[in-house]
Amino acid sequence: MTETKHAADIPPRPPPRLEGMRVLVLFGGEELYGAERANIEVFRCLAELGLRAKFITHRTRGAANIQPELARLGFEWVTAPFGTQWARWLLGREWYLWFSNLYGVLATNWRLWRASRAWRATHLYVMNDTHYSYASLAIKWSRLPLVYRAGEELSAHNVIYRWNARAITRRVDVMVCNARYLKDKCTARGVPAERLRVIYNVPPARAKQGDLKLPPVPPGAAVVTFIGRPEEDKGIYVLLDAAETILHAGGNLVFWIVGAMIFDEGQIAAMEKRVADAGLQDRIVFFGYQTNIGQFLARTDIHVCPSLIDEPSPNVILEAKQAGVPSVVFPSGGMPELLEHGVDGFVCRDKTAPALREGIEFFAADAAKRQAAKAAASFSLDTKFSRERYQREWAEVFLTTKTRRDD
Repeated sequence: MTETKHAADIPPRPPPRLEGMRVLVLFGGEELYGAERANIEVFRCLAELGLRAKFITHRTRGAANIQPELARLGFEWVTAPFGTQWARWLLGREWYLWFSNLYGVLATNWRLWRASRAWRATHLYVMNDTHYSYASLAIKWSRLPLVYRAGEELSAHNVIYRWNARAITRRVDVMVCNARYLKDKCTARGVPAERLRVIYNVPPARAKQGDLKLPPVPPGAAVVTFIGRPEEDKGIYVLLDAAETILHAGGNLVFWIVGAMIFDEGQIAAMEKRVADAGLQDRIVFFGYQTNIGQFLARTDIHVCPSLIDEPSPNVILEAKQAGVPSVVFPSGGMPELLEHGVDGFVCRDKTAPALREGIEFFAADAAKRQAAKAAASFSLDTKFSRERYQREWAEVFLTTKTRRDD
């Protein structure tokens, strides 16, 4: 008599192989921000299944950060001129940029059309609506299936982007969203439900760096870490308000702020002065831009992401899970989808300093609860956000689009 296996005893099916698939990736960014790292991670994972990717990068702006990272990971890349964002300031003193933008449209369309034929691409992949605008004609005329990864809402702040959003909606074969929140936004914008998928991110791979000498932590203190751009819309001033209140009340915590602004203009120095004037410079420490994020998270007890804007899926929350660290987040965008409230993280009741203080103290006040949350964060990454799940779901996207176009 054979013994019946329970579902939990059956190992997950392996992801399908993708040999023969050749994806041309429109990739016109200039910095390695979260969106760029997340999209590179798609192809780093799928390369293990046999898929090949070639990136079309920005001719000049991609040379400093994007192209070296692609080369480090073993990806092929070519260049195209692209252009600037289609913004109101193009009608002002910088009107001459219209000419470089129009050249970017012509040259980038030509590059995509030529590369797709010469390289025998099987799919096109776009991660950004501005990038799409510079190759929209070649994409429209191509018979290759189009996969669009939506890391944010389609832009609609001017007539060019509204036209662009309609073009993407008509042309896309599959639009992959990294949160249900974003899928709902795309549905509201008219993307057919049958073309939408939700695939949550996995922690992106970062180049290993040398060890940093981190400052000493007072005995018994819990380390609270913020990682990202310390700007107003990321909640940095709300965090400073909460931190000062907790520390003045006698809380034994240290706050590490890791990251740099895009345009600083003395704001970090002003924040450091504010902290020094409050006598808290040993408890609230600014580290600036750092690449060795894993080393900070390895020493962190509580990660905070108090973003005031509706971010669909910040990579850093998953990187915190990877390090076994619970996150305290604001109820913004798709961030609540990444946590189980009170288990592997804390979703604040609103976007205020008192609510953030409540979330931090939920873990800081109880070491046992903090340890349980650390274990739960690691378990969450191994199950809901596992690499195997990610590979399988992305592989199915490319297999499905191939079948649809062939039919």
